[in-house]
Amino acid sequence: MYNLKSGLRTLHFFQDVPAQAENVPIYIQESFFSVYRDHGADWIDEGCPTDDDGQDVLRSILFAEAEAERMTAAGGIGVTLRFGAYYGNAMSQMMLEMARKRMLPQIGSGAFYVPSLHLDDAADAVRYALSAQSGVYNVCDDEPLLWRDFVAAIATAAHGPSPLKLPGFLGRVLFGYPWAWLSRSIRLNNHQFKRATGWEPRVRNAREGYDAIAQGLSTTIPSAHQRAVIPAGDRSR
Repeated sequence: MYNLKSGLRTLHFFQDVPAQAENVPIYIQESFFSVYRDHGADWIDEGCPTDDDGQDVLRSILFAEAEAERMTAAGGIGVTLRFGAYYGNAMSQMMLEMARKRMLPQIGSGAFYVPSLHLDDAADAVRYALSAQSGVYNVCDDEPLLWRDFVAAIATAAHGPSPLKLPGFLGRVLFGYPWAWLSRSIRLNNHQFKRATGWEPRVRNAREGYDAIAQGLSTTIPSAHQRAVIPAGDRSR
C-alpha cells in the first residue's frame, strides 16, 4: 500500500506468496470503481483501462490489486472485487438528513454515472466470491444512476426539497483533488461476477435502496438461514 503522507510503499501483504498459497486457498482483495477511466455513457467491464491520474489513493488501490495477482501467479486463487459506492450505513442516514435540509447539492450538470451497492449486497458478494476463479470482478447494483438522479433520489426518499444546483467548479473547492476521480462517469457492468458466482444484488439501484432506508424498512437481503450456503472449497459455479 501507499502511505498517503509520505508516498512510500509498505511491504507486500504476502512476503512468501508460494508458501501462503499452500495454506490460504483464496485471497480476496477489496477494490474501488474509481480506478477506471471516465467512460461517459458507455458500460464498463473488467477489461476497460484503469487510470490512477497520478493520485496516491488510486495508485494505492491498484497496488493492492497486484497482491491478488501475485497470489494467482503463485498457484493460489486471487480475486479482486471492484466495488461500487457503498451505502446503507450511518452515512446514508446523514445524507438523507442533509437532503431534508437541502444541504445535498447537485454539482455541475451531474451527468456522470455513479455505480452504487447496498452494504448487505456487498457482504453477500464477498461470500459468493469464495466460489470465484482468479480474476477481477465488478460488484455493483444493476442500474448505476447519473449523479443528478442519485442526489434527486435521496431527496425524494427523504421527502425533501429539490436539490440545490451548484456550478461545476465548486466540486474541486468542496472536495479538493479527489473530485477529479469522484466525478468520473463509471457505468459499471456487473455481469461477469454474476455469471461466475451466481450472485445477484437484491437492491437493483440506489433509488430503491434509499427509499427503503428512509422508510426504515428491514434489509431486502434474506436472513442467513434463508440463504444457500456455498462451501469455500466449491468452485464449480
